[in-house]
Amino acid sequence: MYFWVNYKAAFELMLWPLPKEARSTRMKNLHHALESTLLEELKPDAVITRLLKRKASEAGVRLSRRELNRIVRVVQEHGEGTVTVGLRRWRWWEADHSIAVDDSDCQQEMERLEGLSSILPELIRTTSAEIAEEVLNTLKRSWSREDRLQKREHRGFRRRLRRRWKRGLDLLGMLVTVAHELGNEIAGEYEIEPGPKDEPHLSEALFRLHARTCQIALEVRTLLCSGLADGAIARWRTMHELAVVASFLAEHGDMLAERYLDHDAVDAWKATQGYQQQWERLGEIPLSDAELAERQDAYRAVIAKYGESFRRDYGWAAGVLAGKSPTFKEIKRTCEFDHWRPYYHLACQNVHASARGIFLRLGLHNEPILLAGYSNVGLSSPGQNAAISLMQATVTLLRFSPTLDHLVAAQVMQKVVGETCVAFAAVENALREEGTKPDEQRDKHHRPVC
Repeated sequence: MYFWVNYKAAFELMLWPLPKEARSTRMKNLHHALESTLLEELKPDAVITRLLKRKASEAGVRLSRRELNRIVRVVQEHGEGTVTVGLRRWRWWEADHSIAVDDSDCQQEMERLEGLSSILPELIRTTSAEIAEEVLNTLKRSWSREDRLQKREHRGFRRRLRRRWKRGLDLLGMLVTVAHELGNEIAGEYEIEPGPKDEPHLSEALFRLHARTCQIALEVRTLLCSGLADGAIARWRTMHELAVVASFLAEHGDMLAERYLDHDAVDAWKATQGYQQQWERLGEIPLSDAELAERQDAYRAVIAKYGESFRRDYGWAAGVLAGKSPTFKEIKRTCEFDHWRPYYHLACQNVHASARGIFLRLGLHNEPILLAGYSNVGLSSPGQNAAISLMQATVTLLRFSPTLDHLVAAQVMQKVVGETCVAFAAVENALREEGTKPDEQRDKHHRPVC
């Protein structure tokens, strides 16, 4: 039996240009699997096979896969024209067959491929949704085991980290406890027996600032115990701001503290305006008219009381600082905290999305890797800074109860702060001298090793 095929070079016009490297893509994930499938559909031999199979079927000829592949190879080896392919069959008396492939057949195949490209986006959306559901179910079934594995590894990391940083972390914990108890004792005594200088606004502001500072100090220590130095320095940034504001208020007395407390109405009204503009997109419910009126009335009252400059972020400090737009930088300079600016700027890099922040990581010693997990280096700066800021915020409370007991407690805190800084610095220096290899310090994909 002989098979004649008439064809034109139009086949080559149907094929979409594909880069060579795409044909050798390995199926490593779902996207690669999709690419592989599409590439198979667009291969020249696949296109010719589909076309010849359809034309043979129309001619009443049923070809086996082996015969079809043989015909395709012969067609690909020749140019335009007619090619004769001999097929050995046991029914040797069967008549010869001939099919013709012209431009209309090529156009039909082209339309089929274009139709595939038109439905491909929707097909990808529906298929991805189905696969995502299956993957999620699989993840839920296996998560219990993975969670236990991660917790076990994290416990091991924390044990090794604690062995190295134990003294500094213990001293910081001791300092937080002393500061908390001292603040609680002073607040209790002041509430029962106010001193000769009754400063209700200043006492409320300083006690609230100190309580928040103690809480954040606990957050910093928790992050350090987990090997998350960059998160710890970001939280210290808030501690520093609290200590600066507390010192500023303590220096200028009850009248400035009243302005500071009243400025809450300004912050609340600004937050309210932002919420009312976006509540629908956030999927929330709007505030009631009564709530809006209450907050707006409070805002207007403080603006009428203190003037237009009070509406600014640090407008409460305008009564002391020159100018109508005070800044935190000016407040720090007034309190002589401006020498902390380099450390403060470093902490800001871990709060904002600046380019410097993605390159400068405390948990790395300039290694060319991406830190996406824990690290046992970099704990020194946040640990030292947290100890100092906690001390700065605590000493502002002594004005309310300058007893011998409290003065002694302050002296104890000062000594603990010094020892804490020395302990943290000693470990950090030892790590740098050891030149610990990056893969011994941490793993960049949540597999930390101390």
